[in-house]
Amino acid sequence: MKTMKKLLTILLAIATAAMLAIPAFATTTPTTTEATITKTETGSITVHKYEYNGTAGFATGTTSDAPATGSGAMPLAGVTFTLYKVKNADQLVAYYEGTSTVDEFTLSDFYDENTGLKVTVAAADTYTGTTGADGTYKFDNLPVGLYVLVETDAPAKVTVKSAASLISLPLVNTNAGTNKSNNNDNAKWLYDIHVYPKNKTSVGGVTLTKVAADGTTPLQGVKFKLEKKGTGGAYAVYAVDANHGDGIYTTDENGEISLSNLPHGDYQLTETETQDGYIQDARPIQFTVTEDSKVTATDPRTGISISGKDTPQLSITLKNEKPDLTKEVQENKETDPAWTNDAQYSIGDTIPYKVTVKVPSNIADLKTFKVTDTPTGLKDDATSIVIKQGGTIYASGNYSVTANTTTGGYTIDFLPSDITPEKLATIAGKEITITYNATLLSTATIGGTGNPNTADLEYSNKINPETAPGETPPEDTKDHIEDRAIVYTYKFEITKYLDSTSGDKAPNVEFELLLTENGTAVPVVEESVGTYRLPASGETTTTTTTLKTGSDGKILVKGLENATYYLKETKTVNGYNLLSKPVAIIVSIDETTKWELSEDYVNGKLTKRTYESTTYKSGTTTLTEALVSADIINKKGFTLPQTGGLGTLTLSVIGCALVLGGALVLVNSKKRAK
Repeated sequence: MKTMKKLLTILLAIATAAMLAIPAFATTTPTTTEATITKTETGSITVHKYEYNGTAGFATGTTSDAPATGSGAMPLAGVTFTLYKVKNADQLVAYYEGTSTVDEFTLSDFYDENTGLKVTVAAADTYTGTTGADGTYKFDNLPVGLYVLVETDAPAKVTVKSAASLISLPLVNTNAGTNKSNNNDNAKWLYDIHVYPKNKTSVGGVTLTKVAADGTTPLQGVKFKLEKKGTGGAYAVYAVDANHGDGIYTTDENGEISLSNLPHGDYQLTETETQDGYIQDARPIQFTVTEDSKVTATDPRTGISISGKDTPQLSITLKNEKPDLTKEVQENKETDPAWTNDAQYSIGDTIPYKVTVKVPSNIADLKTFKVTDTPTGLKDDATSIVIKQGGTIYASGNYSVTANTTTGGYTIDFLPSDITPEKLATIAGKEITITYNATLLSTATIGGTGNPNTADLEYSNKINPETAPGETPPEDTKDHIEDRAIVYTYKFEITKYLDSTSGDKAPNVEFELLLTENGTAVPVVEESVGTYRLPASGETTTTTTTLKTGSDGKILVKGLENATYYLKETKTVNGYNLLSKPVAIIVSIDETTKWELSEDYVNGKLTKRTYESTTYKSGTTTLTEALVSADIINKKGFTLPQTGGLGTLTLSVIGCALVLGGALVLVNSKKRAK
């Protein structure tokens, strides 16, 4: 029992010393022997030195006790240890066998933290070594004995050295065997011992705040990866605690990530994931924790601000940019025309459009930023494009315009190959407007779903670090924002009746279309008998000013805006009178477009406005289509005698007689007066 008591006593002493030293863990398989100590055996004590500012205790003994991933323990180079053999093999064995006069060995018997070594140790029994880049140093070929391990020197960044420890060589392997009583007959001994003292070092902290482009709105859920530079110069994932073993930290509801207890060294934070629609800036933010517990950093990029430099806590605020685009068409009004998402025009009309773009402040760092316009039933005039920031025109030489002959649209590239950051500075972080004109084509949809014009903003959704010469740059990934506006055009139809609306329908009756009651005839294009439309811009060779009713007595005119039109009858059915004046046809249709609005990105694309349906009304009446109908009636006139016939002669005789009678009355009246 005395032997067992001594064994437990020295194990307790070693464990106590290990806790004082805050030991850590290791990675190699130890060598063990059977219970009886071989005095002539040699062994080793491998020191694994860690830089650690946590509170967890690490065991001493085998490599299976190495620090867990994410514990925050990091290898520490440049730490010097001195190992003193204070008891030889005979003394140690006697102690274990219970034949020693000493009941218990404690660290205080040999060493005092304030005064140092309390016993005399020969130079041959003193060993010194310094940890390398991996934080380890191995005292090899050590004779059996009792040793004191003392940290005698450390880098300047070390704020708290590890405590001295008492180590038995060999050391009982607590992980071997199950029967360790009865003089340790079945116990195994460790001759290769691993110890894990840790040092508290200078530390610093960083608070990173992620906000929207306005500089105040916090962005939650943005992910960053923390890395620390190793001795070879490469950055590797660094975990402050076990909850962030992958080094990934996510901004909270305040848009913040708070990092503390970062030991001396060089670090970087890299944005790995951001909110939909925002531009991810994957360029690392680098900072340094100095040996005197100060944090410093500089970063000249747009949208980043750094405060608290050279203090224990650095504050970094980084803006996330989110572009935007809105598409509008101008109302067809003579006074105070508003910008809207739907309007009505005639075929051939010139239609003003406006695209409003929110430009990110870091546009100069992007690879792609372009606007593409795609019309349907319309054709854009790329030469009419004007871009303004505020009231100032953005010079045409700062961007390129490509007309698309297939779609009738265009593409504006804001990042042509010759663009410079100085040129972009006039629009960076600002709102610009793109105005241009389009014409409504002869192929325009009449009523129905109308004629949409879609604008798409395509932009780089990630800013990658610059690549070294010869390296393949990362793919330029992109997001899209799409918005649209619709132009409607209408039609009217007249039916020509004889005598009444219950009478016959009159074919081949001819009219002219006027824009004012006494105006000149408007050219139209005949699509088929009785069906006409307004001509497209520049269309003149196939036009006519004569509109003729078909066999059903109808005339249909298409491609009209809301207005009052006039039909002047120029030829009618024999026996019927021509209309005395033009007939007014009032086209007054109100359309209501139903849109599905969205702010969600799907596969990197935001479709802000999706068409659902259109409702047409004339006054309070809901129309089944964008059509105004009217009836026109012709009446029979009086039949006059033919020129030179009997009736004419009779009338002439009667007329002469009346004139002669009047003259005779006048003569007789004058005679009486005399």
